[in-house]
Amino acid sequence: MTRRFLLALLCATLMLPALAARAQMRFSVVEDAVLMQISERVLQEAYRQIGLSFELEAYPGARSLRYAEAGFVDGEVARLGGLEKTHPTLLRVPVAINRLEAVAFTRDVQLSVHGWPSLKPYRVGIRRGVPFAERAAKRYGLDSQIADSVEQLFRLLDAGRVDVVVVSRLNGLEALDALGDTGVQALSPPVDSFPLFHYLHARHRDLLPAITAALRKMDGTGRIRQIRETFIAQRFGKHAARATP
Repeated sequence: MTRRFLLALLCATLMLPALAARAQMRFSVVEDAVLMQISERVLQEAYRQIGLSFELEAYPGARSLRYAEAGFVDGEVARLGGLEKTHPTLLRVPVAINRLEAVAFTRDVQLSVHGWPSLKPYRVGIRRGVPFAERAAKRYGLDSQIADSVEQLFRLLDAGRVDVVVVSRLNGLEALDALGDTGVQALSPPVDSFPLFHYLHARHRDLLPAITAALRKMDGTGRIRQIRETFIAQRFGKHAARATP
């Protein structure tokens, strides 16, 4: 009996580091992306339901993806769907946790936007490391300039070096709030819209069913939508309507 007890105690002791590591996950996230704060809140609730927590490490867009793919972190908070096709070490959790609306910001209120092709006559500013923007610029042959942050893009717009900036609606409004009244307007309708998904590194394949079930439950009850709408109302106040067309 004593031998069995000691063996069980030894096994439990050896398992403690693995359990502790699993209990505290680490996810990369694109830095300075207000949209990701909604995704973070959704994931906090979902992971809490399965008894786990996580901390975030913020990086520029391309590096955030590279670190998640290489396994330096346990996954990435949210990216566009289909990433798993080109990054096989990443597993997509098949429930949309947020949505990205690509919106054109400009000083020219007469500018009419109806999808990416309508931007071809203009000089377009996009953010480095944002795949949807980089792919669209290449696909449609846009005259694009790349900057490392949304604030830098709006400075290019202010300096007349680009005619229009295409970024996430929420990131754009956040930057405009910080810069003050610049005369820049968000055009409607969005240039494009995409669902966002959470990604896990392949070493956490066994977690996929549990986190998928938690997110499906939240989606089915409308909780994911509620988290998004509450965040927008709190962050943008009277401008919330501009953030949710």
